[in-house]
Amino acid sequence: MVGAYASGAVAYDVDGFTVDAQERVYIGSKTGIDVYQGQEHIDRLYCPAPRAYSFTIEGDRLIAYNSSYMDTMTLNGEKISRQPVEHGEFDRYHRNRAFTSQDGTRYYLKGGVIVPLRVLRDDGAVIYTGPLFDSIFNFAAIVMFITVFVCIPVIVFGLKKYEAEKNKRAQ
Repeated sequence: MVGAYASGAVAYDVDGFTVDAQERVYIGSKTGIDVYQGQEHIDRLYCPAPRAYSFTIEGDRLIAYNSSYMDTMTLNGEKISRQPVEHGEFDRYHRNRAFTSQDGTRYYLKGGVIVPLRVLRDDGAVIYTGPLFDSIFNFAAIVMFITVFVCIPVIVFGLKKYEAEKNKRAQ
């Protein structure tokens, strides 16, 4: 399960999203920025930072931030420049759930861990829906986490308590 998340095969959470003028959707994860045209995965751009990063589109450029620098790239992911950034630029776009394009169209990221991700345009049109498999996998991971870290310790504690009471009665 850990391997599926680490490899990027399944997305648990996103580092943000943005939409370009052709309504290609860019979704950030720990392994890179995935680009979709409708439901078709068309590209994966490099991960701008080994840890958290944020990004947006300005005109025909993808701007990616981490806490120290800003990368300016083409929409194909080719790096144009890198420069230091002002404190706060990273937070401005990190894990954003809404985006306004250059023409004023507003896009929203809905869903998440259990419900498939969707990108909606302000008129309600769905322009991207994440894989149902990711949602099923995430639900199974949550159930497994609860089972391992909550249910099993409760059962073990209960059995120990039962054994202690049984031994107490036997004396």
